[in-house]
Amino acid sequence: MKNISYIISTFIFILLLYCCSENNEDTIEFRFPLQIGNTWEYEGKMCYYYYDDTSGSIEYQDTVNSSGGLVLTVAEKTDLDNIKNVYKLISKAEFSEADHINTGYYKNHEDGFYLHEINSFGTEILPNIVRNKRVQLKSLKFSNIDQLNKISELNTSLPLVIKDENDFPKKIIPYPIIVGCQWLVTQSDSIRIEKIIAGKDTLDLGFEKFECYEIKYLYDLDYDGEWDDNLQVSDYYNKNGLIYQKVWIKRAVRVNIDNPEGIGFFDVEQTFKLIDYNIED
Repeated sequence: MKNISYIISTFIFILLLYCCSENNEDTIEFRFPLQIGNTWEYEGKMCYYYYDDTSGSIEYQDTVNSSGGLVLTVAEKTDLDNIKNVYKLISKAEFSEADHINTGYYKNHEDGFYLHEINSFGTEILPNIVRNKRVQLKSLKFSNIDQLNKISELNTSLPLVIKDENDFPKKIIPYPIIVGCQWLVTQSDSIRIEKIIAGKDTLDLGFEKFECYEIKYLYDLDYDGEWDDNLQVSDYYNKNGLIYQKVWIKRAVRVNIDNPEGIGFFDVEQTFKLIDYNIED
């Protein structure tokens, strides 16, 4: 049954790839701004909501809030072993008195904005396999809540990058940008991730209004052929770069050795909002 589901999904995926190359009224022409010295500053907020039961209407017993910031900079133009003229983007995030620094190497190609390599300091992109698992989200297991949160961090303008040397380059944004375009990000024996240009939206961030395209992530967290709503991530892009990101982690389970079935649940809401930027046209 699982094989049949993926045969169908693969067929649909091929059709969507064809649709991505078609011109229509929802096509827009812009490239991610990669001029050296471009900077973006984001305000980050995070809320944890704890509860005991999912059988009825959810009532949160406890809420924990935190805030921080992130600065993204186009640092330099360089060459990698297999490709020339890529741009080095550095992001520095400060959350809960901890710094997380990520370095990614990006390039605008004819068919899209691509990530060719990423290096992280203070961040694990996907959960490690550990014996004493304390948090579970569908089939994914984590050693603690902080590790779960790290899979949805803003990593040089890209959440949920899989650290797999054989899985690069990754298409971040397809060119031209067409509403409805859907493409594969990565897949393994336990997880499948795709992205879709879901539509257009106008974001009023107080200091400026931005006409954006919403790019949603689609997750199959237990590889059963169905998209899961336990993890919801949307990026909002326009000609000025990444404007806004929102993340929802839902129905994560707290477990311990004595209670492998769980001792409670929690949701996580996280946002990164652009508060200032400096880019060259």
